[in-house]
Amino acid sequence: MARFLLEINSHVWLGEQPWANPAKPDLADLPDEQVGRWTDMGIDAVWFLGVWRKGEATRRICLESTELRNRFERVLPGAGSDHVIGSPFSIADYSLSPALGNETTLARVRRKLNDRGISLILDFVPNHVAVDHPWVFQHPDRFVHGSPSEVERAPGNYFRVPGEHDDRILAHGRDPYFGGWTDTAQVNVFRKETRQALIEILLQVSEVCDGVRCDMAMLVLNDVFRRTWGDISFFDYPDGNPPEFWSEAIPAVKQRHPDFLFMAEVYWDLEHRLQEMGFDFTYDKVLYDHLRRADGPAFRKRLAETLNYQDRFVHFIENHDESRASDAFGRRHAAAATVLAGLPGMLLCHDGQFEGRRVFLPIQLDKRPNESVDRSLRTFYDKIFAVMREPVMHMGGFDLLEILPAWTDNPTHRFVVAYCRTFGDERRLIVANVSDTQSQAFCRILAQQIEAPVFEFRDLLSDVVYRRDRAALLEKGMYFDLAPGASHIFDVRPAPPDAKADA
Repeated sequence: MARFLLEINSHVWLGEQPWANPAKPDLADLPDEQVGRWTDMGIDAVWFLGVWRKGEATRRICLESTELRNRFERVLPGAGSDHVIGSPFSIADYSLSPALGNETTLARVRRKLNDRGISLILDFVPNHVAVDHPWVFQHPDRFVHGSPSEVERAPGNYFRVPGEHDDRILAHGRDPYFGGWTDTAQVNVFRKETRQALIEILLQVSEVCDGVRCDMAMLVLNDVFRRTWGDISFFDYPDGNPPEFWSEAIPAVKQRHPDFLFMAEVYWDLEHRLQEMGFDFTYDKVLYDHLRRADGPAFRKRLAETLNYQDRFVHFIENHDESRASDAFGRRHAAAATVLAGLPGMLLCHDGQFEGRRVFLPIQLDKRPNESVDRSLRTFYDKIFAVMREPVMHMGGFDLLEILPAWTDNPTHRFVVAYCRTFGDERRLIVANVSDTQSQAFCRILAQQIEAPVFEFRDLLSDVVYRRDRAALLEKGMYFDLAPGASHIFDVRPAPPDAKADA
């Protein structure tokens, strides 16, 4: 099962590739050498974001928004409207966008990836479709409807269907805490016909890829949907108790493709519920937030409370919805990446993350600004990838380690995170200062597991070697004095015979 996922913004990335033909771009022209580089990095799944055909309205709606136009201008000064293509989540048809290739492209891309052991992941949006999706005109009963008073009171949440159906008012897609996405139409998952149509789409998508990342997957949970739109299930479910959508959709796909991967974008502490409904992986935004705030105790508490299902979490320090890691974490970037490197579950990385890109790109654009490469960060990631390919980093035991104050009245230990991975005789100690503050701490390593008078700690990120006395480690733990954003991955083993502990 996929463990290391790379997210690529398809339109942006293809437009930058020297091998792409501007007159006839085709994602399937992807060179074997590029796929080989991903394999060498250890990537075993690629998520091509935004491959599906968008509605025409999303671009117009973007260009009519002063807020969005100002945001685009800040990112691409002087670019005008040339690079505005609209939202990848305003989908009019689950067929490939003509700007990315033709009807055979996805099959050829998938074959190239699969031949090197890499899975192809694509998008599925269960909660809404494009505001000009054919269903809006041909199957209006598949949507949440509104009234004239609602569209007047909340024009950002409802719209009149244009043309001959302008007396029809439908809802824009949204979650219960924010206004509507005005380039989308909200599907009604409490209608059986809607559910079946969505499942048919999923089955079609499952024929051209190896898995889906499901956008805002929690919005179609019964209680969330009811909280957003009220109890509108009575048409098809008079008892008011429809089965959960995912409990129907996931088995329908897995019956045909047992190894098909379902990954959920999910928030609000609903991750484990979706796992129980069949999702192979779910986002762990909570862990990301703790890491970004440098809240070591909360980070450790989250890990401790979720260890039974951590292996089904997706961990990240950036994606298309979050700030670039080099901007959000600054000099803590490497420490944050190190902390995630050996966690159970899936690691999601984002194209541009390894080079230190800092500009957050609106998803409605197909071009990003030029940025210089952070070569030291690129070198760091090369080392991390090499370490992550070792079986010990993703197989065998995981132990979250206790962190203690270095001395009384020194609170900086709360910025330190440490854990150990063990596989046979191989042991790796991952430790990081996730803050911008010099931090001191004792770490209770599992010294009782090694019968040797002296332990050797060899840092795989810097080649620094420490030797520590076993008795001292058992008594107090290992002392660390960590610079802001410092991190280590230690190979821990018995020191050579007659080796002495460091003074």
